[in-house]
Amino acid sequence: MRGRRFVAAGGLFFFALASSISACAHSNSGPVTDDAGGVIGEDATASSSSSSGGSAEADSKTADDSGGPGEMGPSGSSSGGDVDAGGCPTGLAECSGGCVDLTKPSNCGMCGNACSTTVANAQPTCTETGCSFGCSDGYSLCAGACVQLSTAANCGSCGTACTGASNVCAGADGTYSCVSGCPSAAPKLCGGSCVDPTSDGNNCASCGHACTTDVANASAVCVNSACTFSCNAGYVLCSGACVQLTSAGNCGTCGNDCSGGTPVCVGATGVYSCASGCPSVAPMFCNGSCVEPTSDINNCKTCGHSCSTSVANATAMCSSSACGFTCNSGTTLCNGACANFTNDANNCGGCGSGHACSGGTPVCTNSTCVSGCPSGTPTLCSGACVNTTSNASDCGTCGNACSTGVANATAQCVSGSCGFTCNSGYTLCNGACVNFTDDNNNCGGCGSTHACSGSTPQCSNSMCVSASLSVSYQCQDSSAMSSYIGSEISINDASTSSVPISSLTLRYYYTDEVHVTPQMTINWSHVSTSGADEDLTVNYTFGTVSPAVMDADSYVEFSFSSSASVLTPGEAAVFSWQMQGPDPATDIYTQSNDYSFDSTKTTLTAWNHVVLFESGSVAWGIVP
Repeated sequence: MRGRRFVAAGGLFFFALASSISACAHSNSGPVTDDAGGVIGEDATASSSSSSGGSAEADSKTADDSGGPGEMGPSGSSSGGDVDAGGCPTGLAECSGGCVDLTKPSNCGMCGNACSTTVANAQPTCTETGCSFGCSDGYSLCAGACVQLSTAANCGSCGTACTGASNVCAGADGTYSCVSGCPSAAPKLCGGSCVDPTSDGNNCASCGHACTTDVANASAVCVNSACTFSCNAGYVLCSGACVQLTSAGNCGTCGNDCSGGTPVCVGATGVYSCASGCPSVAPMFCNGSCVEPTSDINNCKTCGHSCSTSVANATAMCSSSACGFTCNSGTTLCNGACANFTNDANNCGGCGSGHACSGGTPVCTNSTCVSGCPSGTPTLCSGACVNTTSNASDCGTCGNACSTGVANATAQCVSGSCGFTCNSGYTLCNGACVNFTDDNNNCGGCGSTHACSGSTPQCSNSMCVSASLSVSYQCQDSSAMSSYIGSEISINDASTSSVPISSLTLRYYYTDEVHVTPQMTINWSHVSTSGADEDLTVNYTFGTVSPAVMDADSYVEFSFSSSASVLTPGEAAVFSWQMQGPDPATDIYTQSNDYSFDSTKTTLTAWNHVVLFESGSVAWGIVP
C-alpha cells in the first residue's frame, strides 16, 4: 500500500491510503481494547484490516468516547503489511538508503529531524507532537527545569526550600524533608543535601565526586566510598562486561558459546541452552536469541523494533506483532488516554463529556460529581476548596487577596475581613509592629515612656544604654549563598574619653552550614586617627551559640591589640576579614539566614547585629 504524506503540528505523519472506506466493521488486525483498559495497538489507526478489507480510517472512526484508538507515534506508520512501499519492514521508514524508526529522537516524525535539548539533566524525546525532553533518572520536572528533590532548594517536592533553622534537606528512598542538621544515616552536607558518601553516586567519598561508567548496560554506583558499576536488570557480569544470558555468546551461563550444530540460544524464564534452531514458541532469530515477534516488546514484528509510549499512566507492550500500550492499574482507557474515573473531573465515573463535572457540581469524589467542598473549606475558588473566613487569598469572597503595608507584619484574614498580625519577635504598638529589644522609641515596652534619650540613647536587649561606642558594617558579598563570609568593620569611639583597645571584643553571628573549622583571612587593619594610621592586630576565635537561636548557631569573635593601646575620642579601629571552608566549590554558606548579615549595607553603616563588648559587657548591638 502506498503511503501519502501530510504535514501536521510537531512532525510528519504517515496515513495509509485506504482502498475502500465503505466497510466500517471493527476488525483491526492489531490489538484493540475496551473500557476495562486493555491493550490497544499504536499502529491500529493507520493499518488496513487483514480480514475484512475495510480501511484503517473506517476502523478508527468506530471508536467512541469509552475507548478511542491508542497512541500513535510521530511516524504513524502502518502495521498492516510486512514491508512498506520503500522496501523497509513495517514500522520503519526509508531515510538516506536505510530503514529508521520515526518515533525515535534521531529522526522524529521525518528523516533527519534530530531532537536535542539544552535543559540540564534531561534527554531529548520524541512525542506525538514532535520533539520534547524528559528528565534523567533521579531528576524531576520543576518550573521547566530538571532538579533533584533532595536539595535544600527543592526538598521532597518542587519549590519546597529549606530555610531558617531547618536549612538542611535530609532523607532517603525518595522521602525528604527539611531538618536542622544531617542524620547519622546521611552525615555529610553537600550542596544543601545530606548524603552518605559511602554510597551516594553523586558524592562518592567527597562532595561533587560523581561516579560514571563506560560499561554498556550498566549503571555507575558508589560502594564503600569507591566508584564502580552494577549491571542493569536483566544483565549479569561476565568478564568485565554486562551481558544477557540469552545470546549465542553467553547462553544460560557466562561464556557458554553456541556454535557448530547448536548455534542458537533458546529457552524461557531464565533457563536457556544451545540448540540447532528456534522453537515454535519463539520462532524468530534476533541478534543471537530466539524471540516471539508477536509479543516481544524489544523485537515487535521485526528484530530491533522496540515498543514505547508517552501516554501517562500507561505501559508499552507488543501484542499480535503491533506496538501498543495498556493502562496501569487504577486507570481506564478513555479517548486515547488512561484516566482515573474516581477523581478525574473530566471523566468522573465514566469516560467522556457525558461524565464531566461542571456548574454546581464541579468536583469529582469517589466517581461522583459533588456540589461543593468539605465543611472545613466549603467554598470553591479557582478550582480549590477554601475557607473564605480565614484564607488570605480569598478573604470574604473568591479573589479578594489580603495585603498590608505595615512593616514586620503579615497580612491575614479573620472572620472574612483582611487585617495583619505582627511577625515573630515583634509586638503591636500604636498600630506598628516593633521589636522591644532594639527599638529606640519603644525599648522594653510600648510608648514614649520607653523611649531612649539623653546619655542613654541606644536600645540594647530591651535596655537604654550609652552610645559612646558604635559599630559600622559593610558586607563584602551580598549574595544569599556564598563560598565565603566577610565584611568590613569600623569600631567608632564617639565618647569624650579613651577606651583601652585590648578591652574590646566583637562578635559576628552566623549559621554554620559547612560544619568544618573555617579558614580565616584578615585582609587589612589599622586604627584610623586624625593623623597617620596606627597599627592594629586582629585575633580571632570561633564559638557556638548554645542553645542555637534563629539565624545563629555559631560566631567568630575578634579581639585587638595595638601599639597605640587606646582608642581616643573620634578614632576608629577598622579592619576587613573573610572566612571560607576548605573546599570553596562545595562548602557553601547561606548568608541570608545569618544574624549579622545584611545584604543592603554596601557601605559602612551602623548595624546593631554585630555586637561589641567592652570588658565582657555589651557596649553596642543586640545579642541574638
